[in-house]
Amino acid sequence: MRPRRSTKVVTLLTTAALTLAGLSLIGSLPANAADAPLSQGKTATASSSNGGNTADKAVDGDLGTRWEADWGTDTTVDADHPEWLQVDLGSSADIGSVTLVWETADASAYTVQTSDDASNWTTIDTVTDASGISWSGSQGTQTLTGTGHGRYVRVLMTARGDGSYGPSLWEFQVWGPDGDGGTGGNAGDPGDTGGTRGAGGAGGDATCPTTNIALNQPAKASSVQSDANAASAAVDGNATTRWSSAASDPQWLQVDLGSSQAICGVSIAWEAAYASAFEVQTSENGTDWTDIYSTTTSTGGTQNLDVTGSGRFIRIYGTARGTTYGYSVYEFQVFSTGADGNDDPTLNAGCQPDGSYVAPAAPDFGDNVVILDPSMTNAQINAKLAAVSNEDEFSTNRHQVYFLPGTYGCGTDTDNTTATNIINADVGFYESVAGLGASPDDVTINGALHVEPVQSDPTQPWAAQSPGSLDNFWRSLSNVKINPIQQPVGDDASRQYPEGVTDQNTMRWAVSQASPLRRVDITGNLTLFGRFGAYASGGYLADSKVAGQVVNGSQQQWYTRDSEIGSWSSAVWNQVFSGVTGAPSDTTYPSPAYTTLSTTPESREAPFLYVDGGEYRVFVPNARQNASGVDWSTDASAGTSLPIGSFFIAKPSDSAQTINAQLAAGKNLIITPGVYDLSESLKVTRADTVILGQGEATLSPTNGNAAIEIGDVKGVKVTGVTIDAGATTSDVLIQVGPKDATASDPADPTTLSDVFVRIGGAHAGSVKTAIVVNSDNVLLDDIWSWRADHGTGVGWTTNTAEHGLVVNGDHVTATGLFVEHYQQAQVVWNGNDGTTVFYQSELPYDPPTQADWMDGTRDGYASYQVADTVTSHDAYGLGIYSFFDPTREKDGVDQNVFAASAIQAPVNPNVTFHHVVTQFLNGGGGIQHGVNSTGDTVSATSPTGSTAYIVDYPAAGTPATAITFATSPAAPAASGWYRGPVSLTVGVTGDDSAALTASVDGADATPVTGALTLGDGDHTVTVTAKDADGDVEAVASWTGKVDGTAPTVSASRDAENSTVQLTAGDSGSGVAGIEYAVDGGAWQPYSAPVALTGTHTVAYRATDAAGNVSKDASIDVAPAIVLSPAGSVRPGSTVNLTGSFVPDGAYSLVLHSTPATVGAAKATGGAVSTAFVVPAGTDAGSHVVQLVDADGNVVASAPLTVTAAATGTTSGTATGDSTSGLASTGSDLAMPLIVTVLLLLLGAAAILLRRRRA
Repeated sequence: MRPRRSTKVVTLLTTAALTLAGLSLIGSLPANAADAPLSQGKTATASSSNGGNTADKAVDGDLGTRWEADWGTDTTVDADHPEWLQVDLGSSADIGSVTLVWETADASAYTVQTSDDASNWTTIDTVTDASGISWSGSQGTQTLTGTGHGRYVRVLMTARGDGSYGPSLWEFQVWGPDGDGGTGGNAGDPGDTGGTRGAGGAGGDATCPTTNIALNQPAKASSVQSDANAASAAVDGNATTRWSSAASDPQWLQVDLGSSQAICGVSIAWEAAYASAFEVQTSENGTDWTDIYSTTTSTGGTQNLDVTGSGRFIRIYGTARGTTYGYSVYEFQVFSTGADGNDDPTLNAGCQPDGSYVAPAAPDFGDNVVILDPSMTNAQINAKLAAVSNEDEFSTNRHQVYFLPGTYGCGTDTDNTTATNIINADVGFYESVAGLGASPDDVTINGALHVEPVQSDPTQPWAAQSPGSLDNFWRSLSNVKINPIQQPVGDDASRQYPEGVTDQNTMRWAVSQASPLRRVDITGNLTLFGRFGAYASGGYLADSKVAGQVVNGSQQQWYTRDSEIGSWSSAVWNQVFSGVTGAPSDTTYPSPAYTTLSTTPESREAPFLYVDGGEYRVFVPNARQNASGVDWSTDASAGTSLPIGSFFIAKPSDSAQTINAQLAAGKNLIITPGVYDLSESLKVTRADTVILGQGEATLSPTNGNAAIEIGDVKGVKVTGVTIDAGATTSDVLIQVGPKDATASDPADPTTLSDVFVRIGGAHAGSVKTAIVVNSDNVLLDDIWSWRADHGTGVGWTTNTAEHGLVVNGDHVTATGLFVEHYQQAQVVWNGNDGTTVFYQSELPYDPPTQADWMDGTRDGYASYQVADTVTSHDAYGLGIYSFFDPTREKDGVDQNVFAASAIQAPVNPNVTFHHVVTQFLNGGGGIQHGVNSTGDTVSATSPTGSTAYIVDYPAAGTPATAITFATSPAAPAASGWYRGPVSLTVGVTGDDSAALTASVDGADATPVTGALTLGDGDHTVTVTAKDADGDVEAVASWTGKVDGTAPTVSASRDAENSTVQLTAGDSGSGVAGIEYAVDGGAWQPYSAPVALTGTHTVAYRATDAAGNVSKDASIDVAPAIVLSPAGSVRPGSTVNLTGSFVPDGAYSLVLHSTPATVGAAKATGGAVSTAFVVPAGTDAGSHVVQLVDADGNVVASAPLTVTAAATGTTSGTATGDSTSGLASTGSDLAMPLIVTVLLLLLGAAAILLRRRRA
């Protein structure tokens, strides 16, 4: 439930709105034919004033503005401290009476005085108590009849009626005979398109009868000032009663003559509030009008006009007022030569059921869809409508009602006090009503489909404004034409003060969020608030026409898009229009609080079901850029018509798996009315998929999953669904595109229309972020994301939810965005080039303490948070409200919780906010600033009050601050690595005095006082620039990879392959290359082991990717041989020889000390491999084996150790292995020894053989 505002503020705003609406709560300003208002528009002064409630507001003829005495510092009012309000009439005049219209803060003792010099005063009337004030709601009217004379008239107040506030007057009117009343007819004004009739209508064309055929005929008007000034007063034959309109242009007064007439003359008797420009128009159907007279130079009085025209309906259409008041007519007379037979036969359609009508075959939409057709009686239709209109706020029932093309309700009697056989019903919770025509005008309803406030005290509904319409959620009306004839229905009809009563030709739609009007054609007026006021908190109207006036009344905020209206009356805090023909000007914002854009930057109407050629289809309108006015075409150029066969029609009994299988198969989706428990998210993976919900169809995740996940595809349309968070916490409920999505199309944006999310209320639920938009080029149209403040499962630790919307994509547009009560920022906008037109948000009611609700060191969270890194964003018409409820805070005591600002955004001329209001509703705490540190504090104790406005932010001339970076070295290597250390110099352009802080690699930010030195590593330096108020102007990051350490490099010899191998390593940027140089020659890149022969010096070094170079190093190589074995070798033994780095060629092997050639060898590729035998007789001891080339040069050598030969051996040729000990000596002893051994073995074998045989 929306919180009740403080009584003082509520009374003022609501009463003002009711006055403009002309409803019975507001007393009329008395006037008579003899006297005229002398004070209106004259100079007024006062003893004091409070804020914008200055003295001139009491003489401006506008009952929506007021004077209020100052009450902020001293509340004393007595004879010694009087308050007074004075008007200068400009010249002395006779005073006939004075009318005072008090606000609830009245005076209980006062006098009315006159003066010719503003110094010497004469009392003409005295009041000592307030009993003479006639109160209607919170407005009290008193007419004082004391007479006098003077130029100056004042009210001198010596006692307050309200001890808390200063005396306050809506209007101070001085009446007298000196006014410019005017009599007689005009003598043919220049520019008139019709002639004049003589006085009383008797003159002029002699053939025109003098019988007034408008006398006592049904009359209605675009607006009325009060019930006493109803349209019927202008056709009652009484010259002292009158119709009076609201004080705005245009306005009209219409009469139903009952049948088409040949009209020959009219007579208009204007009250002093006349039209200076007007037309007289006729119509056969009350919709299409033809001018039969027009003027732009009228001076009022009584005008008798000769005209020629035909029509059943006739009206005066005023386009310019002659005074600052509205339009007022004592009598409107019409003269005719008789009926002319031009009656429109369609006016009787809808009076009787069409027995010949055959309804087209409908798809199976299930039991919760009602389809009405012209063959039904109006009583049957009303009964069906009544049957679905009484759901409770958190009911689980859902209803969709469709009207097939045709006319419904009898329109022959348009007087809402006498009409019968009309269509008349409330539209209740979870009820969507829509026409099935291609155009709204294909379904005409004579009657009204309306929404009324809830009366908490039916005995005096004007005294109890809450809940009113604050909880009138989750319903819709679309695609119909309504000729408004509204009457009370159901229990309301039997009340002492029924809510369903309206002015003639007026329908009421008194709602708050999630209750859109789309594609409706209302031929009369539309009022947006209750008959007796009552709070209402936000609504939405799109692609619609309202021929008459839209009366805003107590609607705190409202958004109208791409529509046509006759006029708009009044504003409270945030009334926004984009692309609306007839929208009011916003040049005097915030008085009134209008925000008007001539076009809507981007828009798309919601897909809708319709019947074409007897077949059900779904029309998907195209997106429009910079649009204005309605577009009801269903041509191919306006969108795409899809056959019903391309849709899977889901029922509540269908599982998520079943629905996903259909989506995966390429089907679009119609979700029929009901509640769907989803064990997994509905997954949209095909571009241009359409999901159309009926009757507030509701999706509820059950496993912590999302409800809808849209893949990386473009052009998806989702409309008419409500999402309930489940008891298991979900990360997200609706996700548009995966993280880092790439698919999008600016001409075909993915679009969410009439999508409503709630966390708690219906049942316990929680989520981290309700809606996440990752894709670019997305359109959000009429979105309400609500963390419940009442209902089931509500509490700070119960229905937990951080954010209502997070936008990560670029080029995202929101038109009509309502986000409320989340526990951190309501909206986080991270993408660039975003646009919001209309934003409404209430901060959470229930932070237990300030400490529980902190954004770092900031008090609370901003409602609308644009990331510091964003460089382009525009928002229009934003209202953010606070109600920190002490009953929900710690110990049930006010904890004085504040939000530092309603909006947080970078200070950048390309990040703009146009028209921002912050409002303290009730409770404790409040909001310190509107945007960043700009804007007054709103709270119960703020000296500037409970409402604050910002016209434009940032201020004109704000520079675009940018952060610059310069490095030394100036640029990285081609590899992207800087050779370190890096000196990073941070600069700023735009605001040269900006304070800079830097965070290196996520560390705490510190002030930038000089260049930053960055050592080895992969770095991110984030720099923030703030203005003198501490508001962020720009954020920029420098990233770079730094490596200031040289690589390591080593060399090794590969003897086996006669190569030098080089190896390098680098822990930073990596090795870029190795170089080498042989014997001081040129450096060469190293790519493989270096093959060498001979004696050389190889220099080498390595370079890393950052350009660091290691110190030069070197390695020597020379021919070498290796012997195996090389020690303890006996003469006659074989020795293996291998060599490396040996130049190719033939070599001798020479054994020293006594040179002896022991072999030969050949080197190939630097390698040698051979063997030789140590000569017999080689002396024991150390020797050297040399590798000698053909020229006798020793190329390489290796030591060899020879041991002594075995005892008894003789030096000489060696034929055996030195390890056998059996080297040949030249003696014959060996052979006899061998023979002896063999004989012994043979003898032994013979003995064994004999024993075996025995």
